[in-house]
Amino acid sequence: GATTRLERCTIVIAGPRIPLVPSELALLQNYVANRGRLLVMADPDDAARAQLNDLLRPYGLAIGTGTVRDRSSLADDPASVVAFSYPSESPPIRDLKRDGIPVLFVDPHPIERAVGDVATESVTPLVASSSQSEVLGSEAEGPFILGALFDASEVANQPGGAELVVSRLGVVGSAGIASNRLIDSFGNRDFVTGLVQWIGRENDVISAG
Repeated sequence: GATTRLERCTIVIAGPRIPLVPSELALLQNYVANRGRLLVMADPDDAARAQLNDLLRPYGLAIGTGTVRDRSSLADDPASVVAFSYPSESPPIRDLKRDGIPVLFVDPHPIERAVGDVATESVTPLVASSSQSEVLGSEAEGPFILGALFDASEVANQPGGAELVVSRLGVVGSAGIASNRLIDSFGNRDFVTGLVQWIGRENDVISAG
């Protein structure tokens, strides 16, 4: 009976294995539509993937089917994808790219661009598999995006003056990258904490007087 509101926070959804109930999905959709901050990390057997895609698709992102395998990965374990390709200069991965530090995924989903309601330049790839990678059950060839960011801002007129309004959503193809087992592998800790901090960062001050 009570109405729940989400405001002034960053939500992290990590590997849900059961579908969301309709009220939960509606709550998240309303939250994101009102400039909420969201990070989604999906597991390969994620039963809620279709629902999460309904949440993400308006912002030009989707969690793909299948899991990525990479021949340029850990020896004898193509499911453990060591990714060191950073296709952008986005703040969450800038130091990792500069220092050549990889991140480790296990059984990641590919992250796809979706036809949404946003400008294409608002979607930024963060990390990708190698050209030797493939998606099980697909004939598509790598590289595949394993993490991406939606980042858009605009100046809105408010009663107290102009305000910079920012929307940020992150999508990562596996929740395992932040697990206790993998968080200290390679650059995983820096990647996960940097992404959470960037998504939850306070708005920049655009003027002062």
